[in-house]
Amino acid sequence: MAKEVKMTEIDRVIKSGEYKNVYLFYGDETYLKRQYKNKMIKALFPEEDDMNFSYYEGKNPPVGEIIDKAETMPFFADKRMIVIEDSGMFKSANDQMADYVSQLPDHLVLLFVEEEIDKRNKLYKRVCEAGDSVIFETPNQDMLIRWIGGRLKKSGKNMENAALQLFLEKNEGNMEKMDTELEKLICYCLNKDAITAKDVEEICSGITTEHVFMMLEAIVVKDKKKAISLYMELLELKESPLGVLARISWQFRVLWQIRQMSREGMNVKAIASKMKYRDFMIQKNLKLANRFTPEQLFDNLSYCAHLEEECKSGRLGEQVIVEMMIEYACVS
Repeated sequence: MAKEVKMTEIDRVIKSGEYKNVYLFYGDETYLKRQYKNKMIKALFPEEDDMNFSYYEGKNPPVGEIIDKAETMPFFADKRMIVIEDSGMFKSANDQMADYVSQLPDHLVLLFVEEEIDKRNKLYKRVCEAGDSVIFETPNQDMLIRWIGGRLKKSGKNMENAALQLFLEKNEGNMEKMDTELEKLICYCLNKDAITAKDVEEICSGITTEHVFMMLEAIVVKDKKKAISLYMELLELKESPLGVLARISWQFRVLWQIRQMSREGMNVKAIASKMKYRDFMIQKNLKLANRFTPEQLFDNLSYCAHLEEECKSGRLGEQVIVEMMIEYACVS
């Protein structure tokens, strides 16, 4: 009988190519689950393969349809893979899937990705009999520091010790949030090698993605009053104007990248895989991106960089830079 294994076992499986028929990735560490899910998909299908790969997300997936696909022999490939995410089947009874897991065909790799499970659940027990389960929990601080160091090294950056400790405190060990905040920091410190505690204080201030997204939604319909109102709310929350500007710049960059990939013919699933976001996040951002022209997105991104430089040089005060950005975007 298989049992719960460590993440390193999945690394070994991917390297060796010796897959079992079924895996369960679960736990509250969303970032690591996504990374290992994508690593396994990429190892099995280095190129996008809609013929042999199927993905289901959400409660009550169509079990009959999944079984039909699982039974279908792969098309010009050794394996067929099915990923089922956030199904809830490990918290409630699903005898059809539980019974099927005991008789999976050799050509199939079935991967469940869940947040919460009940180990008394019949499906969980059958998965553990037929394959492996891995719990994904937030790593300890030493492992997080090594991971952060690796991310920074790839970008040609380093972080002062005081900055690192402050970064860890502000993000409370959440790797999903850390990944986003590191990207913001790297963009903010584009023209220097070392990230300081002041940089962390400026950028990692807890600005909500939703607030900035709503500001851009207001900008696209030229609702300057609403955009300014949302900005005032962030100031009341003691957010730094430079931090808000950096977050706006980051959001425009995301929209521009998604728009460009879409224009190159990439579908939502491919863009999500490339950018390491969930499909629904790409759909949401693509809908907004399409309301701007590519030129508007690029111009707004450039103007953000211009305002940041003017502010840091002392030629503009912090208080006005976001208002100037909103004004520019609303008339462009």
